[in-house]
Amino acid sequence: MVRPDRTIDMAPFGSLQLCYLAFGSEVQVRPKHLETFAVVQIPLTGQVIVQTGNTEVVSGSHMASVPDPDQDLCMRTMGESSHLIIRLERQALEKQLRRLIGPNNFGPLRFATGLDLTTSASQAWLTSVRTLLEDLNSDATFRNPLIQNQTEQLLMSQLLLALPHSASSAMLNDPVPSTPRAIQEADDLIANHARDLSSVGEIAESVGLSIRSLQDGFCRYLDTTPLDRLRNQKMIGVRAQLLAADRTTTTVSAVATRWGFHHFGRFSLQYKQQWGELPSETLRK
Repeated sequence: MVRPDRTIDMAPFGSLQLCYLAFGSEVQVRPKHLETFAVVQIPLTGQVIVQTGNTEVVSGSHMASVPDPDQDLCMRTMGESSHLIIRLERQALEKQLRRLIGPNNFGPLRFATGLDLTTSASQAWLTSVRTLLEDLNSDATFRNPLIQNQTEQLLMSQLLLALPHSASSAMLNDPVPSTPRAIQEADDLIANHARDLSSVGEIAESVGLSIRSLQDGFCRYLDTTPLDRLRNQKMIGVRAQLLAADRTTTTVSAVATRWGFHHFGRFSLQYKQQWGELPSETLRK
């Protein structure tokens, strides 16, 4: 997908776009206001000076830049350089923020101009970005529409946690539910409809909670996470179907896909860790 032997290489991914840029000498760029989207510019080699409004950031290996979408922008590379640019739709980011913290009058989302790439939150986001890039290079797993939306939401959530912005305090101070009723409803939903559920965000929305409240509630009341509970319930469903299936007409991949597992190598490893045998061994019983 992204290859360093090209000057420009782009790949759309839902509401995101990943772009590799390389410059052979000092270049100055003055684009129009970004307005409807935000960009995170990560220098892979070299440095770039980013001026946006009254703010200037020297972006390098430890600092990404996030220009203000509503301000004038000037970017000047310092000699040869290469950059990974993540383009995100502002509406999609704001929608994901509402999923995380619930209805909140945070107004237009404003970002810090610099993103410190050395923090644990930034490193977690970068790991997800690298995983996406590797997967786009090797196969079409993340392009599957059943999981593309989940991947988009994960990348946006991690970025919103890593990058300071105008609603950061609301994300950090989201209250834990005062009653376990909503948590019990979420747990029942997972138990009864695990096969049809694809993300924690979907569960949170179904019971009227933000993702953070749902996660905190599961940790407090159930001593687990909603993602672990969902994955475990899906594994139980897969195993039950494999044990009941006719091995001459059923395949492991068909059953796994039915339950939302699309990366079969990872699925087989998790299955064996949970049940002590490969799914193919279960099917042969």
